[in-house]
Amino acid sequence: MRHLKWILGVGLILSCWFSPSLPLEWGWKNGPLEWLQVAVLASGLLLSALWAYQARHSQNGIGYRLWLWAIMGWALLIGRELSWGRVFFITGVNEKGPILMRLSELRFGYLVHPMFALIVILWLLAGYRHEIYRHIYMLLTCPSFPFGDVGMAMIACVIGYIGEKYLYLPVVEELAENIVYLESVVIATRVRLLLNSQQCNSATERCLK
Repeated sequence: MRHLKWILGVGLILSCWFSPSLPLEWGWKNGPLEWLQVAVLASGLLLSALWAYQARHSQNGIGYRLWLWAIMGWALLIGRELSWGRVFFITGVNEKGPILMRLSELRFGYLVHPMFALIVILWLLAGYRHEIYRHIYMLLTCPSFPFGDVGMAMIACVIGYIGEKYLYLPVVEELAENIVYLESVVIATRVRLLLNSQQCNSATERCLK
């Protein structure tokens, strides 16, 4: 688990190197790389749901609240990658890829932005109500927190942004986003191991309960 960031880092470098030779369609909306992102995010959501279930039955209130909060974060990212449902309504294809219907053209389109705003507000309020920020702070103070994985995810974010905005290489952007989401799952897994370890248990119990 500790060495996965280096494996993903090599994958990030190789993706930048080989992306010009990959089919342009891979970087399109509704393309294979975007569906791979949805699959990775869905795995993060399902793992968080499993860990929340296990934490509840083991009477681990900290883990239960944290993973319930994480589930909504994964769900929001999945909604973003699916363009809030627009990927299921393709009206045509041009040189840039599938043409998606505008939100205003969908029957439920007028609900998307208000619902998104409401969900984000409720998500942030839940984080404040259950003091998730304190949980995160205590995790950050643990020596074993996966800062290296966070750094790799940030590098991938920057590469994806450059690939989209300056290099105009959608395949680079989509590959980099896959690395970001894979790193997010790795970070979540390592946080779960950290919550179950003895190293931070005493500190979290004193400060979070």
